[in-house]
Amino acid sequence: MIVRIVSIAKNMKKNLFYFLLFFAGFLSSFAQSPMVFTRDQMVRNILEFHPVAQQAQLITEAGAMNVRKARGAFDPYLYGYLDEKQFDQKQYYQMLNTGLEIPTWFGIEVKAGLERTGGVYLNPENATPDAGLWYAGVSVPIGQGLFIDERRKTLRQAQIYSSATEAERQTILNDLLYDASVQYWEWVNAWNQVIVFTQAIELAQIGLDAVKESYFQGDKAAIDTVEALIQLQTLEVSLNEAQINYFNHTQGLSGYLWGKNNVPLDITDELVPPLFTDVPMISPLNADSVAMFISQIPEQHPDVRIYDYKLAALEVEKRWKKEQLKPALDLKYQFLTESTGADVINQFSTQNYKWGVSLSFPVFLRKARADLQLVNIYMQETMLSQSEKTLLLKNKAESYANQIANLRIQIEQFSRTLVNYERMLEAERQKFNIGESNLFLVNSRQNKLIDARLKWLDLNAKYQKSSVSLLWALGMMPL
Repeated sequence: MIVRIVSIAKNMKKNLFYFLLFFAGFLSSFAQSPMVFTRDQMVRNILEFHPVAQQAQLITEAGAMNVRKARGAFDPYLYGYLDEKQFDQKQYYQMLNTGLEIPTWFGIEVKAGLERTGGVYLNPENATPDAGLWYAGVSVPIGQGLFIDERRKTLRQAQIYSSATEAERQTILNDLLYDASVQYWEWVNAWNQVIVFTQAIELAQIGLDAVKESYFQGDKAAIDTVEALIQLQTLEVSLNEAQINYFNHTQGLSGYLWGKNNVPLDITDELVPPLFTDVPMISPLNADSVAMFISQIPEQHPDVRIYDYKLAALEVEKRWKKEQLKPALDLKYQFLTESTGADVINQFSTQNYKWGVSLSFPVFLRKARADLQLVNIYMQETMLSQSEKTLLLKNKAESYANQIANLRIQIEQFSRTLVNYERMLEAERQKFNIGESNLFLVNSRQNKLIDARLKWLDLNAKYQKSSVSLLWALGMMPL
């Protein structure tokens, strides 16, 4: 079993395979030996099951629903009202008005309906024929609202925000996978340190046994056995510290692993990290590609693109604020005809109509002008933030690319140094075996070799984390 479910069901044995499905890509059978858990497998699990990744997907769905909601402002709608008054056995008035109104993208509203009134005390201007009065006409904004109005502004901004949700989703995944990948390589490094101390203890135990045997044979002094025992005990303490560190990083990485139905997963001893000697030291991008992607940060990085969408939405807002500097001038015109006969449409006549015009205009325009200036200020703030973010990401990407190149050189150089440390230790052991050295020097050589191996592991961990950081700065996770 590779993972242990945190919340164990009563029928765990029956549903065990179900809980392990997320490892199906690399698990072909229930093996007893530990399985290597790669970063690619971790990324696949996070993208499919992690709650934050699922929330990121919901953001795009919410954006689509906001667009649908904004389109609802252009839906045709039925209207109608009936107002009647009866008093002292008299019908004072009865007024019925019902119809259909159709808003359009161009700001024009088309309206058609039936009006029928009657009653003893009905206002004469509201009087209609007994069968009622059909009407059909339009309402046209000639001033404010001709080119853009509140409905068109809301829909256009909803469309922009819907497009921005994809960039937001990429940003969330970029940050999530970056944090998880850094934690993963810390986990790998901690495991490799455990291996180093485990191997060193095995050799120290062999050395202690050999020194004891030599002491019993009279070839070595008793103090040499003490020296060998101290070395073994010191390494055991270091191993214990490395195991604690590995446990802590295991717990940290487990926090990123989830199964179906939002079931958190734990990493057990059956799942182990790879050895750094088995991890190819391959840069995610070559130098030419890095330079190209850095130049594309203003157009491609999701963190920067979000600012483009904000500016686009503010530009729509600015158009609407400018529109409010115009007077509100609306023209209404309706054809009228009596509700008689079956062919109502042909009964419409240009001689029967109703029209009107409305005008409103604030004298000082202080609110409209202030709103417009505020939008301009917000746009300037957004552009400044975008420029700062772009420069920050470019500098980070260049820094990480430089770190990768330098770490590669350091690892190659230190690999050769590590070989020399191993040679020095082997030579010191041979001298000790023939009586030309002492156990203190042998242990000193071994400690230096351990330090060198730990340093080599740290360099490899930094290299992998720098590679992940470069992809994050370029907005290219989950590569």
